[in-house]
Amino acid sequence: MRTLFSAIAALLALAAHADERMLRKEALVEAPVESVHAAWTTSEGIQSFFAPEAIVEAKPGGAFFIHFNPYAAGGSRGADGMRVLAVQPGRMISFTWNAPPYIPDVRAQRTVVIVRTEAAGEGRTRVTLTHAGWGDGGGWDEAYKYFDKAWDRVLGSLRERFAKGPTDWREWLGKMRQATPEAPRVPERILRHQAVVSATPETIWKALSTPEGAARWAAPVVALDFRTGGYMRTHDDASKAIGAPGTRHLDIVNVIENELVTYQVGLAERDPAAARLEDQRLQRIVQLAPAGAGRTRIVATMVGFGSGPRWDEAYAALAKENEAAVRKLAALFPAR
Repeated sequence: MRTLFSAIAALLALAAHADERMLRKEALVEAPVESVHAAWTTSEGIQSFFAPEAIVEAKPGGAFFIHFNPYAAGGSRGADGMRVLAVQPGRMISFTWNAPPYIPDVRAQRTVVIVRTEAAGEGRTRVTLTHAGWGDGGGWDEAYKYFDKAWDRVLGSLRERFAKGPTDWREWLGKMRQATPEAPRVPERILRHQAVVSATPETIWKALSTPEGAARWAAPVVALDFRTGGYMRTHDDASKAIGAPGTRHLDIVNVIENELVTYQVGLAERDPAAARLEDQRLQRIVQLAPAGAGRTRIVATMVGFGSGPRWDEAYAALAKENEAAVRKLAALFPAR
C-alpha cells in the first residue's frame, strides 16, 4: 500500500512541476482497441509481446509482475512486485515500474507508467505510453536513458505481435536458462497432518468421494468429479458460487479406491500472486490406512512448495488450511 501511495504522490507532483521530465512514446498498431488493451491488461497478453512470464490483475492494487528471466532468483526476474494503479477498460492502464538490477539505487524505488489506447481508424489503435516520476542525476539519468530505448523496443514488439503473431520465447528462454546459475538446492518442504478416527476406510472414503460428503469438511460450496483426471472446486464463502474470486482449484491426479487420492492444488486469489505463478508442483495427498479395531489413520500431506518470502506466506496459510481440513474430516467420525 505504501508503494501505491508513493506512486500516486508522484503523479500529483507532475501538476506542480511543468518542467517534470518524462518519457512519452507513441505507436500505431494494426489491431482493434479491445485487442490492444487486452495485450496490456492480461497475463496472456503481456506474454504475447512483452515477456515470457507474467501475472497481471487488471484492478487497483493488482499484480503487474513481468518476468523477463523466469529462472532468476526472486527479485531479479524483471519487473518483480509491480502493482496496477488504475484501469479504464479499453482505454488506459497505469502501473508502478522499477529499473534494471544493475542500477540498484533506482531499482529499489518506483516510477509510474501510463499506457493509453484509442481508436485511430477502423481496426487501428494509437498507443501512448508515458513514463513519469523520475529523479535526477546518477542512476536516475542512466535508467532514463535505458528506458528511452527500451520502450521503443517494447512498442515495436507490440506492433509485430499483431502483424505476425505472438512472440515465440523459446530461444530467449533457452539463453536465460544457460545464463542463469542453478539455484542452490534446499530441503523439500512438506506439510503433514494426521488423525486416527473410529471408522473404516470405506466409510471415510464416502466423505472424500461424494459432493455431499466433501461439503461436510472441505468447504460449504463444493463441485466434485471424483475420478482420476477429475476435479474438486471449493469456496469457503457459502454465499459464493464456484468460479467466484477465492475459488480453490484442485485437479485429481490419481485415485486408489479406499486408500489414496492425490490432488494438484491451484492457489486462489487470496494466496500470494508470486506463488500462484509457480504452483504447478503443489500437491495434496490424502491416505487412509487401517489402524486396527475398526479405526483408520488419515494422513494429509502437501508437497511441491517453492522457496522465498511469498512461498513462506503461502506455506503458513496452507499449514492452517491442511490442519483444519484433517480436523474437520476427523470430527465426522467421533470416538465410539
